Order: sequence, then structure tokens, then C-alpha cells
Amino acid sequence: MSAFLKRTLFGFIYVVIFIGSLWLDSRAFFAVLLFVVAVGADELCRLLIPGTELKRRLWYDAIPTLSFILLGTAICRIRSGGPDDIFVATQAAVVSAAVLVIFIASVCPFFFSLFSKELSFTGISSFIWTSAILILNSAVLMLVSSLDSEATILFTLIFALISINDTFAYLVGSTIGKHKLFERISPAKTVEGSLGGLVFTVLTAYICNRFWLNICSDGKMIGLALVIVVFGSLGDLIESMLKRQAGVKDSGNIIPGHGGILDRFDALLFAMPFVFIYSELMAI
Repeated sequence: MSAFLKRTLFGFIYVVIFIGSLWLDSRAFFAVLLFVVAVGADELCRLLIPGTELKRRLWYDAIPTLSFILLGTAICRIRSGGPDDIFVATQAAVVSAAVLVIFIASVCPFFFSLFSKELSFTGISSFIWTSAILILNSAVLMLVSSLDSEATILFTLIFALISINDTFAYLVGSTIGKHKLFERISPAKTVEGSLGGLVFTVLTAYICNRFWLNICSDGKMIGLALVIVVFGSLGDLIESMLKRQAGVKDSGNIIPGHGGILDRFDALLFAMPFVFIYSELMAI
């Protein structure tokens, strides 16, 4: 099987599983996101703390993974249209779980460092805090998008726009790209490719909103597309920086033709909090 065919086939399977679970049920999406958090955390641990043996990594990986289970379980209790007292109770459960997760993520690096003979506080804390902020936080926001149909439609569009930006940045860059965007971190990325991804993403967002979804005003939708492009591209560059510092080509090899979970989700994970903030501020 050629590299292109492999990438296309497994890319399609990945999209079907991810978006299919989103539309199927919040519990199915929770299971998929749990896998993303667990594997993504382990890949991040290998990037930030190279050479860490599996047994020790599992201890570190358990912090974001168990935190997501705690938060996700609380979030999945929320059902739109339920009685007010149940809704208030589930909101309280989410807040309590969030406070506990923040506390765990804050203090665990100190405990791990205290009893570790090989690793410093800096190495352990960089992983746990980065995984909590980047992977756990974004996964929780994605899970929230599975709670009602309107949020699911919006998140599906966000996912599609991120994929379009990535695809057309690659196609335009490989075809006419001449000027390097960030050669020190990612020599393959070009200014022309980035602009191509931007144009096609904004155009797709506008067409989908104007002639199909009608989620919000065209101006707000174009702004959403710009947020996705800017912060999704930054997420891609940040992951490239981490891989370059760790001396590896891919964060993992779990998705044939694509690499690891972080290779596939870097843009979405980094952009999701900014997209959420923008959506809330603009009332999308």
C-alpha cells in the first residue's frame, strides 16, 4: 500500500470514528476522547521527558487520564431539557470535579518529584501541567460539545475547518510554496501554504454558514474561521517544536500514515479553548 493511500484510508477511518461517536452518543464520544487523552498524554510525556520507561510513564499519564474520567463523568450527567434541580446538581458536580482536578494537577508534580531519584520537578511539572492545560482542558471542551445538537453541529464544523486548513495549507504549500514560514521549527511549512489554508477555510466557513447552517452572522463565522486558522496553525507549530526538541519525526505511530494522536490532534487541541472563548463572547 502506497504512503498516500495509507494516509487517506486511515485518515478516513479516524474521521468516521471521531465524528461518528460525536453524533452517536455523548458516552461513545467520551470513550473516544478518553482514548485520545490517555494516548496523547503518553506521547506528550515521551516528548517532554525523553527516555522515561513505560512503568514510570503510566504513573504520570494517570493524572490527566483519571482527571478526564472524573470530569467527563460529571459532564455526561448533564442532559439538556432536564428538571432545573437536576441541572443545578449536575453543574455543582462539574464544578466540584473541576476544582479537584485543578488541585490534583497542581500538587502531583511536587509529590512525584519528591520521591523520584531520576527526574527533576521541572521535567515532571512541565508534563503534568502541559497535559492538563493542553490535552485535558481541550478534551473536556470537546465533550461539552456532545451534550446537545446545536453544539454538536458547531463542533463538527470546527473539526471540518481545522482539517480543511491543514489539507489546503499542505496542497498549496507543496504546489507553489517558496517562502518559509517558520524554518527553524518546521522547514516544510510555507507562507503561501498558510495563506492558502486561510483562504479556503474562511471561504468554506462562509459558504456553509450562508447557504446551509445559518448558525450566526457571516461576520461572526468568518471571525471563527480566523481564530481556527491562527490558533490551529500555532498548535501545529508548537507540536513541531516539541518533536524537534525531542529529536523525533512523529509523536507516535498509532495512526498509520499520520503518526501519533498529537500529530493528528495538535491543531484541534490547541485551538479548542480559543474557539470556545470566541464562541461564548460572540454568542455563537
